[in-house]
Amino acid sequence: AGDRHSGLAADTRSAMGRLEFERARELVTQLHAMTPDDPATHELRYRAWRGAPQDPAFNDSARTLLLDPQRGGRTPQAHVALFEDYVEASGKRPKLSAAELLGLARRWIATRQHDAAERLLAQMAARQPGMPGLAEAFFELWLALRDHGGADARARVGAAIERHFPQSPQAAKLRVAQE
Repeated sequence: AGDRHSGLAADTRSAMGRLEFERARELVTQLHAMTPDDPATHELRYRAWRGAPQDPAFNDSARTLLLDPQRGGRTPQAHVALFEDYVEASGKRPKLSAAELLGLARRWIATRQHDAAERLLAQMAARQPGMPGLAEAFFELWLALRDHGGADARARVGAAIERHFPQSPQAAKLRVAQE
């Protein structure tokens, strides 16, 4: 089975290198059936289906790589780059729930990808300002920026909290912390 797996993986990469995406998709579908939990398989599957973002295989692999950090095996910066690529390839319509997006933002806060977290939270606030957990995530980002960020970014996030969540407990905490 190992030889067949590595042969399919090599053939998939070769087909993609020759820009034979239909063939690559056929091969990676076989590969995925053999090893559905393998991170490398999801990576190949994502790349093979990238040109067909409406296909469930593309979105499934993107979700797996983005939402399961053990499978993604990426640095925090590469994880953000994958998300940005996914958003672009999906026509700016990623098939991730608001809760999943919030989870990504929180992971980026924890891994000090503050700029990416700020951009994502700002987009979410523009679309769903009343989303549960959003004010808390903004405040988590503000705290992280207080400890490990620049004053400009901290001021922007503080202003966003005041603008989007003026009556929230997080806005009250922010006012106390800024005194």
